[in-house]
Amino acid sequence: MRILIIDDDEASIIEIRETIEQDFEGTSCRHIGFDEAASVIEEYRPSLVILDLWQGQLDEEDNAGVAFLEQIWQVQFCPVIVHSALPDIAEDYDSPFLRRVNKGGEGAPQVIEAIHDLQPQIAALEQAETEIRNRLSVAVREVANESFDHIDDPDHRLEVLIRMSRRRLSAQFESPDTDEERQPWEQYIHPPISACLLLGDVLRMHDHDAADPNSYRLVLTPSCDLVAFGSQKPKVDEILVAQCESVSDGLKRFSLPTRDAQKLDRRLRADLLNAGYADGIIVLPEFKPHIPLMVANCRSLELLPISNAEVTDLPYERVASLDSPFRELVSWAYTNVSARVGLPVRRLDEWINQLADQLRDVATS
Repeated sequence: MRILIIDDDEASIIEIRETIEQDFEGTSCRHIGFDEAASVIEEYRPSLVILDLWQGQLDEEDNAGVAFLEQIWQVQFCPVIVHSALPDIAEDYDSPFLRRVNKGGEGAPQVIEAIHDLQPQIAALEQAETEIRNRLSVAVREVANESFDHIDDPDHRLEVLIRMSRRRLSAQFESPDTDEERQPWEQYIHPPISACLLLGDVLRMHDHDAADPNSYRLVLTPSCDLVAFGSQKPKVDEILVAQCESVSDGLKRFSLPTRDAQKLDRRLRADLLNAGYADGIIVLPEFKPHIPLMVANCRSLELLPISNAEVTDLPYERVASLDSPFRELVSWAYTNVSARVGLPVRRLDEWINQLADQLRDVATS
């Protein structure tokens, strides 16, 4: 564990540093002032930061530490203990990875208690970083020869190496060549990454009960029509969405054998979950506390306004995006409902008899 203390008053952190070195075996603890903080945060890659918010005397109103808290939060994320005379000025940062301790008095023991309290978060981040770093090393190894053997220009070679490694790293995490099965909720990306709405985004209507499936909508408009970057505006004025329903309402049309557990398991597994959809119904898994177990009904449609320069007061919020291939599944499920060819009613009795005769002849030959 690497602990970084950012504080311009060295006397105030001596007890904390000595206790860390005594109680946390194998921990590297480093103390710096505000002048070095920006570069050291990036170079040292701390597991935990103990951060004062004030440079100099409190009455100087120089809360320089807030800028470093923002840097940590946006760029070099890790757990933070705000150890300051007025820790509540960082009230905009509300997270299980943040603790606030008043400086002075019993502050030092409380900082040590907060470190113990944050150790599960530290361990989780370190485990995730280790896996990503190891996979990145493998990705770079696999593409290094390609970029260095065939590209002479150093700048272009570096660009190709970074881009190929990045794409391969992403593909490694999505590779089916593993015994580990995904959890159903892993199809969600929460919070959404893209600044634009996307096909397959899950929306929740404002002022609706978050536990009620009827509060949710699933975006059906193609992502390419929703792009809004810079001067580019969406190609549509409204987005097409599928209304969501409870499982009992959405699946009642399938006449499922609810009294026979084995038959019900087989029907749900084969007809709905492995197939991904059936008859315009998409089952969406529960993702607590953000999304309840529910279905999206591609036959029950609605138009909602899209965000642009003229429309900002929208009746919904984005809860999550669907990752590939589940995003494409939404498009396919809706296409199979909306783009099917409508055939006229025909006299089928004679045709059926002809087909049946042919099949019987083949079976007896």
